[in-house]
Amino acid sequence: MTQPSSVLNTLWTPWWTWNRESAALGDWVYRCFNLFEAAAWFVFAFLVLDRWRRNRTARIEIAYSVSFAIFGLTDIAEAWQQSLPLLLIKGVVLVVLLTLRSWVRTNCYPTARLY
Repeated sequence: MTQPSSVLNTLWTPWWTWNRESAALGDWVYRCFNLFEAAAWFVFAFLVLDRWRRNRTARIEIAYSVSFAIFGLTDIAEAWQQSLPLLLIKGVVLVVLLTLRSWVRTNCYPTARLY
């Protein structure tokens, strides 16, 4: 019978870790994609923060901007390893990001199309 602690250890153990020496083409592509994606999330964070700076509509936009930045940080972490804890964190941040997006678009910029 499997011990519960060994099952938990298996769940929390990374299933992919970046290793430059043994990286195949798919590993390089995956890593570069995650780093590019992180850069995109940081650009979105900057754009939202800049819009708040110009309009000062609602302070919740700062949290919206920070959630983009945190999601970008999770992509940087994902460029080095994949694990269940990281996916759970990404999921929570994504839910927060989408919730804030909905609130900001509805209450601050109902006619905005882009962000």
